[in-house]
Amino acid sequence: MSQRSVACDHFIDAVADAAGELDVLANRIRAIPAATIAGIAAKAATLQFDTSLYPEEPERPLRDWDWDVECLYLFVQEVKTPRGRQARKYSRRE
Repeated sequence: MSQRSVACDHFIDAVADAAGELDVLANRIRAIPAATIAGIAAKAATLQFDTSLYPEEPERPLRDWDWDVECLYLFVQEVKTPRGRQARKYSRRE
């Protein structure tokens, strides 16, 4: 095992622990029926996290996404953001 690998083990374990805690939280959000707009927005945020729909990543600009993935992202943004302001920000049509 390399020195670099040994030095990173602590951080890898910490990230894995954090991901496990996020998964527990996401499972709780999925289990609770959404009864309000805020509840639907929480489910949309969980969907965005689960599917890694983040166009802010430089290696994945929105204009280069497949159409179906872009539509899913824009839908999530519409639900998460009042009046869809963020969704319009990323629209190809503007």
